[in-house]
Amino acid sequence: MGGFFTYRNNTPLLLFLIAIVLLLASIWVYNLGNFTWYRLLRGVVVFAFLPVMLYRYRKPINYLIVTFTVCYGLSSVLTIWYENNVLAITAMTVNVLGLLVLLRALVPKVSFKKIGVFLGVGLGLLILINSYILYEFILMMRDLTLSNVHYLTILLNCMVLIGLGFCAMVYNHVNSSPASLTFTLFVFALIFSEVFRAIAYYDFELADIAVYLARALLITAFSLLVHFTTLHKNNRERLASKVF
Repeated sequence: MGGFFTYRNNTPLLLFLIAIVLLLASIWVYNLGNFTWYRLLRGVVVFAFLPVMLYRYRKPINYLIVTFTVCYGLSSVLTIWYENNVLAITAMTVNVLGLLVLLRALVPKVSFKKIGVFLGVGLGLLILINSYILYEFILMMRDLTLSNVHYLTILLNCMVLIGLGFCAMVYNHVNSSPASLTFTLFVFALIFSEVFRAIAYYDFELADIAVYLARALLITAFSLLVHFTTLHKNNRERLASKVF
């Protein structure tokens, strides 16, 4: 049994088992109708991957990624009281802070030197289209938010997610490695988990399905993030680890 936790090659299996347990627990709690525990379980999902990340991390540890994980987990726990304006704003602010920390780790590794005009224009158009779609989406939530400040934090959250998606695509294009692809998949799984979470919470079309998709994508995202931290990376692939 000790060998299971000793060898780094078993990390994908360990992540898979954790993911299955968390997904089944989420489905069970949601079907019980206890939405407070279901929201709390979102934070548990994030924090459940943190010790695995720290234990399996290919040294040195990137504390920006760890800080992002902690912020995202705290934000998820705070959503238990999301109907309270102050706590909803706090949750979204912590969420944005975590995403900005992650963006800070990624931006120094983004280079436009190897991107041609055609690809650059294509990426630019893709970002504009995604920005417009996200803008229309959050516009639908305008009258459902608790206050103008709450709405502003949601808008900031979406803007940072768009920036993360764009930078992740460039990062993967420049490196074209298993590590860069894993990180890019993590970013987009995280983005879509946020989108489906909003659909579920604000009870838009197919909200019941969106609940399960949001949680499954969240679990997938953090499984990919932990996997990314265990992969061998050269200097160009390693994300920045210092705030300044």
